[in-house]
Amino acid sequence: MTSYTPGLVLASGCFDTIHPGHIAYFTECRKYGQKLVVAVTADEYVRKGPGRPAFSAEARAQAVASLRLVDEVRIVATASATPLIRELRPQVYAKGMEYGTADLAGNLADEQAAVAAYGGTFVLTDTMKGSSTRWLN
Repeated sequence: MTSYTPGLVLASGCFDTIHPGHIAYFTECRKYGQKLVVAVTADEYVRKGPGRPAFSAEARAQAVASLRLVDEVRIVATASATPLIRELRPQVYAKGMEYGTADLAGNLADEQAAVAAYGGTFVLTDTMKGSSTRWLN
């Protein structure tokens, strides 16, 4: 018997302005399971420069929730998705390919360890890169 939640995929990020890279990311995440939960970073933990996030966590969560690809959205009121990973125990925790070269938020090692602790799988999606920060600037 597995100790993860079968079919559950967790994705996390800021999602300040939904762009084609996010859609590709969510589309790939759906391939890993039957239910996609997206964790949206709370405003106070977004570290993308002055004036960011451009939209509140509630507005960003509402935008993500409006996508048919997404089954559920949670606002994460911590600097890391680790507490939500431990709560949900997703079968797959997915991050964008940009995390393959840099730990952008400084939390990836802890998140990966949390997933590994119960036998889940961490994946980097193979989708186009995009940056709300670059486009907003």
